[in-house]
Amino acid sequence: MSLTEKEIARLNANNPKKQTRITMGGNKVALASMPKDLQTSIKERLAEKDPVMAEGLKGNLPGIKIDGRGVSRDNIHEFEIKGNKPEVKAPVKEIKKEEPKKENIVSKIVAKVKKGK
Repeated sequence: MSLTEKEIARLNANNPKKQTRITMGGNKVALASMPKDLQTSIKERLAEKDPVMAEGLKGNLPGIKIDGRGVSRDNIHEFEIKGNKPEVKAPVKEIKKEEPKKENIVSKIVAKVKKGK
């Protein structure tokens, strides 16, 4: 039995939630809208309190281990699946260029005159 979106919304309606939006002067404050140097300083200050974020800033992907080895941005290519992938060649289709039919304007005019329009 799966719940619809409305049922999920009803279940979560009474749950207390933390404020997720911060406004300053009527404008939404977001980390992405700040200058890069300010972003890095904020991230570094947050990393002082959060060890997982500190590992992430160093380039390690915390909590992800493959074969007992930690995964980082530098060594993630070592874990990619290597194999013989068959090359898929797209079928070549020949497109025939057809010349547009030239309409005989004179015959249309004559047909209209014969009909009496």
